[in-house]
Amino acid sequence: MAFLGDTARDILRKTAAGMAFGAALTASRVYQPVIILDQMRLADFTMLKTFLTAVSSSSFIMLLVERAADWKRPVRAGSSMKSGWLSTQYDGNIIGGALIGIGMGLAGACPGTVIIQLAQGIASSRWTLLGALLGGLVHARQKQRTMYRRIPGRPRSPASLASNNLTPSETIMSKFNLSESFVLAAFGAVFAGLVGWSLYSRPYALRIFDPLTGGLLIALAQATSILLTSDTLSASGVYEQVARYFWRGVGSTNAAKPSSPPLAIIFAIGMIAGSLQLSWYAPWLLALDGASATDIPAWRAAVGGFALAYGSRCAGGCTSGHGISGVAALSFSSLVSVASMFTAGILTQAIVS
Repeated sequence: MAFLGDTARDILRKTAAGMAFGAALTASRVYQPVIILDQMRLADFTMLKTFLTAVSSSSFIMLLVERAADWKRPVRAGSSMKSGWLSTQYDGNIIGGALIGIGMGLAGACPGTVIIQLAQGIASSRWTLLGALLGGLVHARQKQRTMYRRIPGRPRSPASLASNNLTPSETIMSKFNLSESFVLAAFGAVFAGLVGWSLYSRPYALRIFDPLTGGLLIALAQATSILLTSDTLSASGVYEQVARYFWRGVGSTNAAKPSSPPLAIIFAIGMIAGSLQLSWYAPWLLALDGASATDIPAWRAAVGGFALAYGSRCAGGCTSGHGISGVAALSFSSLVSVASMFTAGILTQAIVS
């Protein structure tokens, strides 16, 4: 691609990374509302198995790339609010993560999976996406007043786990006074346990690929994203980017200037393309028995979508950015966000079921 300019190369690489992620999410089947809702009901653990496999595998992929190339693992700083709703430097992660969990429990979607649901023609996805776009618009409008900010003193550039310049509470290791080797060994133990769990679990009626395979495919998409773009997987930035273009387009100066090219939007388009490509060329991977159909009322999908996008912007990431990528990078703020997501999602389903 030497004949292409830098912008064109960035667009092509981001599109390819999005296609890999979209295809992986589609093949893993965790985009299905019934799988997400059943996880929040604690009725089925397909989503959790897939998630943990993707996280543990991504962690070792990041370690290998970091050791073999000039790349630094993006350890995420905490997301703090000036509103002072909670007396902790991770209030944005807690509140934002809880909103994402509420959205998952209501809509049966995540900020990234709603894009795949739309590509696969799931009826509720249109309302979920509408709510998510509105949530992004509202957050972008309020951002100047709410003033979400990074923790003072935290580096904005990614920090390498191999370096000694990480600030306190930046990583899981520093927060709990653990060695990197111990934490990585724990990830390895989780992966080994998932292999055993997968081997002895009963067959899955909804998919050909089991959660272990699905998680490995998502981790492969993670590797593709890192190698092509030097960036990890994250999907929720599309809602903020769309909102910035909207508010600038109508003459508002409250929202930040949108980036050019809009790589988050391009990544989302790539996700749709990858999902559709898999549907066209490997439809046998997506064969369903009809049990995946879940009727989600329009109001639930829309409210859930709003919570998903607004919450992801408060937390500075979503189930992919904080979950698959942030926890894999051993970021403590991501661990807080994910714990808040699942707790709120389970409680939401307990209320609405």
